Amino acid sequence: MVTNTIVRAVEQRGSKWFSLKFKFDEETIQLVRGINSSRWSQTYKTWLVPFDKASVDKIKVIFSDIGSTDEECRKLFGLASQNIGCLQQDLV
Repeated sequence: MVTNTIVRAVEQRGSKWFSLKFKFDEETIQLVRGINSSRWSQTYKTWLVPFDKASVDKIKVIFSDIGSTDEECRKLFGLASQNIGCLQQDLV
């Protein structure tokens, strides 16, 4: 499992997506590609996965340490607001 992952809700081409930002890891990328309709966004420089319950469940399995500055994502993933700044700094 990969740690230090930032999840945000984004809109692209009229659809809502989860944006996944994590340190480069080929094995993790393959796991994310396994999520239906996932794709790389050159615009956001992040992985996008559909904004739905199935994606939430798969993301929780792939990533052990999820953070979000997005209130809606924090609720969906059951996240506290602590340590978000630390996660963002780790990914810069």
